[in-house]
Amino acid sequence: MIRDVLAQIPTTHPVVGSHLGIKWHLDDTIMDAFDRLIRLLDYPNDIDFLSSLIQQEIYYRLLLAEQGNKLKQLVISGSHTHRIAQATDWIKAHLDEPIMVESLASRCGMSVSGFHQHFKEITQLSPLQYQKKLTFNGSQTLN
Repeated sequence: MIRDVLAQIPTTHPVVGSHLGIKWHLDDTIMDAFDRLIRLLDYPNDIDFLSSLIQQEIYYRLLLAEQGNKLKQLVISGSHTHRIAQATDWIKAHLDEPIMVESLASRCGMSVSGFHQHFKEITQLSPLQYQKKLTFNGSQTLN
């Protein structure tokens, strides 16, 4: 859905943003859209039709927000952000396996040094720290 919304944004509305991690400032227009989406729960017959329209509006507003470029990079196949997102998905799916950074970098089509650099820029952690944090957080929810 994000790709579809992105394709409809006129080039006169450039998607801008910084290079590092996402920190959203949700202005009133975005919060209003989230509020309308939640209020659909009071109108079950409207959910099927209106929920996707409101979701598209939310993605549109997020893409045009200050950090919109990061959201764009997540969905553009081949971008560093997209590749790192694939690596984090792999780590989440294989938490009980040791991380071989060389293998992850190769899986992402990146050099080991480039992979490390981009992984840390995006997640603020090394791949091993990321895995440990996920494992620790998962064990905390079980207690």
